[in-house]
Amino acid sequence: MSSEWSVAPYFHVPDIHQAVEYYQDKLGFTYSQLWGDPPNFVMMRREGAVIMISSIPLAEKYPELLSPNRKVDHHAWDAYIWIGTADIHELYNELKGKGAIISHEPMKKEYYGMYELEVEDPWGYVICFGQNLEE
Repeated sequence: MSSEWSVAPYFHVPDIHQAVEYYQDKLGFTYSQLWGDPPNFVMMRREGAVIMISSIPLAEKYPELLSPNRKVDHHAWDAYIWIGTADIHELYNELKGKGAIISHEPMKKEYYGMYELEVEDPWGYVICFGQNLEE
């Protein structure tokens, strides 16, 4: 049995195919399969990080069914991904070059020792990528 833990945020979107396209083409995530008939669930992966995404077709007509944290708190994230020894500025340049929605360019958070980059998806979910200043 593995002693390593992991976590995967779960986002609801109106269209699973649009979500897969955005996370793959703009954020560099990959996936191995779509589940459901018709497809309505996917696990997007990048460097060990996983984001689960499920479609709620009614959300196109009723966007209030989606629940990004920023609906409640303008400064809240929906997921935080520590990027280890990867370079936050290289990641920023990659994502910007792919046309990702950048909410905040890399910023230094001295008081807790991180560089952070915020990206957003088309449905308002915010992912913060963090690099430890000590690494």
